[in-house]
Amino acid sequence: MTDSNAPPAPSPEFSRPVTAEGVPAEGAQWEFTAAPEECRALARRFELLALHRLSLRARLRPLRGGLIRVEGQISAALVQSCVVTLEPVESRIEESFVALYGPPPRESEPAGREVPGREVVVAPEDEDPPEPIEDGVIDLGELAAQQLALAMDPYPRAANADLASHAAAAGGPGRDRGASGGPFDALAAVKRRR
Repeated sequence: MTDSNAPPAPSPEFSRPVTAEGVPAEGAQWEFTAAPEECRALARRFELLALHRLSLRARLRPLRGGLIRVEGQISAALVQSCVVTLEPVESRIEESFVALYGPPPRESEPAGREVPGREVVVAPEDEDPPEPIEDGVIDLGELAAQQLALAMDPYPRAANADLASHAAAAGGPGRDRGASGGPFDALAAVKRRR
């Protein structure tokens, strides 16, 4: 049951819906590239300085039990902020992935329980449970965006970023031992007063 007062979910910045029933038994391949305005919107979403390019190549293949296996590769060029200096850090991503989609559970089916007569086959290498196919559609653009988020460096650093020297300049733990005014110096002063 959905809340009728809830605001509608925002539409994905990079949406490329593929109808699950339209995937032929032998499988099919799709290729998409994000338009410049989609790249700008994704850059805002992921707090990037820039996303120059995002493209996806994906092969979809139906499996038994209404499942669809997606084997894909994303290619991206982006600019992040260095976590130490805040300088721009350019990077390129070439990442392969596998995703599994399946029909959403029926409302009468309790989550996490087997339902007699309904066969769902999950390959051993597929660790995650299938993502639900919403309204009969798999959004390959949003899947590419999610894979980009997973592939990005969570702590990008510029080539010249030296954490110790930046910490010393800021008066942090990497500063010279002879400098005064740090938290341990304040504790030592209190101890000397006793």
